[in-house]
Amino acid sequence: MKRISRSLAAVGLAVCGGGALLGPAFTATVAFGQDLPCSGGERSVYLKVAIAGLSQAKLHAEGAPQDFEITYANPSGPRVDSFQHAFYIDAEGGGWEVVGLTVERQTSTGWVLENIGTQPEIKLPPFGLEKGQQVTFNLRIAAGRTTPVGTYLAVAQGSSPANPDPTRENGCVNFGGDTDVKFKVVKGSTAPTAAPVPTHTTKPTLKPSPRPTVAPSTVPQSDRDQELAASGASPLAPAAIAGALLLVGGVGILAARRRSRHDR
Repeated sequence: MKRISRSLAAVGLAVCGGGALLGPAFTATVAFGQDLPCSGGERSVYLKVAIAGLSQAKLHAEGAPQDFEITYANPSGPRVDSFQHAFYIDAEGGGWEVVGLTVERQTSTGWVLENIGTQPEIKLPPFGLEKGQQVTFNLRIAAGRTTPVGTYLAVAQGSSPANPDPTRENGCVNFGGDTDVKFKVVKGSTAPTAAPVPTHTTKPTLKPSPRPTVAPSTVPQSDRDQELAASGASPLAPAAIAGALLLVGGVGILAARRRSRHDR
């Protein structure tokens, strides 16, 4: 992967996408072939570059894509024109070929599949930034069935042709910037798919409860007597009432017989 080091960029910048190499000479060639005099000297300004959402991410083979952002900011430099940049992917240590990865970029009309070059790199649209401005590119990356498992290095890097330096006559400003993060590709999940949870609830069927069977009382007689005594009743009251009724009945019968004898 051809990554521009900052020490090299202090002397010259390789323009991403087929520009010219800017050396220590005082004449720089811009992207469209026009010479820009740099007799007043050259200086390098680095843009602030950040990759958010991809560091330490784990991509599952044939799994959902991982969203991430690349942001370029120009906090202190003069205006940069036609900043050329790319997104690079490499196996950590270059131990294997990068295959099976897909990268998409979000546009105003939806997600666009980006072409991955042989380095492999994804060339993104160039841009210009005034001092204090920034630009963000929204992307997503996914691993396929053939993507080797392992750790990968993702690099966002760019540079520009020489720009006029407003701080000095015939001076030039070279812009550059880069950052990198690591992510992993792991095997796809082999766990079985869980059964779907029903979205509706079934009301339970209400069944009539069986009537309880009343067992014959097993309370001892002494306990029953205590219950009657507590309520003010006596266990002998029913027998006494029955005996009185019989006595009254017997007196009536005797009186009737006496009258019958007297009439005779």
